[in-house]
Amino acid sequence: MPVFVSGDQVTFLLTALLSAALTALGIVLLLKSPLVALFLDTTQKPHALHQAPTPRLGGLAIMLTVVLIVFFQLTPGMDSALGWMLLLTLGIAIFSMVDDRRGLPVWIRLVTHLVAASFVVILLGTKLVTNLPTLGASVMLVLFVIGIVWMTNLYNFMDGANGLAGLMGCIGFGGLAIIGATGGAVNDPQIYALVVSCAALSGACAGFLFFNFPASRVFLGDAGSIALGFLAGTATLYGVAVDVWPLWLPILCFSPFIVDATVTLFRRALRGEKIWLPHRQHFYQRLIIDCEWSHRRTALTYAMIMLLAIGDALRWYVGKFPSELTSQWLPPLSMLLAWVLIYTALLVVAEREIRRRHRINKTNMSTK
Repeated sequence: MPVFVSGDQVTFLLTALLSAALTALGIVLLLKSPLVALFLDTTQKPHALHQAPTPRLGGLAIMLTVVLIVFFQLTPGMDSALGWMLLLTLGIAIFSMVDDRRGLPVWIRLVTHLVAASFVVILLGTKLVTNLPTLGASVMLVLFVIGIVWMTNLYNFMDGANGLAGLMGCIGFGGLAIIGATGGAVNDPQIYALVVSCAALSGACAGFLFFNFPASRVFLGDAGSIALGFLAGTATLYGVAVDVWPLWLPILCFSPFIVDATVTLFRRALRGEKIWLPHRQHFYQRLIIDCEWSHRRTALTYAMIMLLAIGDALRWYVGKFPSELTSQWLPPLSMLLAWVLIYTALLVVAEREIRRRHRINKTNMSTK
């Protein structure tokens, strides 16, 4: 029998609060352990924005907390696929800790992510193919694998400023939990387990933020950022598979991360740069470096955009099931056009300001 027997919103709030408390306790214990000396993030990396060595142990506390809470509540009626997905995520977190410690080749990391993503799609394949568009089941399943791998890595790319990844996880997974609790039938064991997982993830990220924002005493590390990105991708597909939300909705919720990372990747690719190498060309990095934004201002700006995106998703979706919507694969046309225009305007304004400040800084340096 699970600890939380009620499926109402109070249950999920308590789950988030418990997760936050356990994560905070876990981080305190980890910071007092010998692991600190083994997982210090140096300031010598080409993409580093911090000024002092900082332990990369926050992700381990988050993953252990979430797995503990979710598995403690699993009942025989719940889908075993979600349990396997969480165990797989824990495995990826442990693998990423090895990468944090030793630094593994890019191709080994990519192959591991591809295998893990393929396993998730195989687990969910039967449920996913029932409502696939005319593009074809096999093509869509391959795209789903690529999507999970990209979400896994982009979350890692965007984990470079105090509070940024933590706020995105807290707000993003919290938004999914609210959407699942109010828009789905939480008495369904599969949906209940999904909402519990998202609530636990949101709370765990909140617990981590006590040590990472506005100042940072601990980082997520690859064990946290890779695992959170993987869970964002797998939770998206699991929600589609159990018919709790359409595919576009979680994409909109995490769109600030997705847009920044994707636009930056394509720009670097068009310039012929090696896209797999570390860099400081993401918009959030350039705002901090060239525009002299604080980490706090940058993280809160991204958080505000994410809250607006989630609010818009709730406005369009709550109270409806995917079958009642015009499309499971694309949002309403007016919504799609609105967000394309919003992000285009934001990117253009940011780019112009970054270039203007860069020219000013360069001129000031040359006159000294």
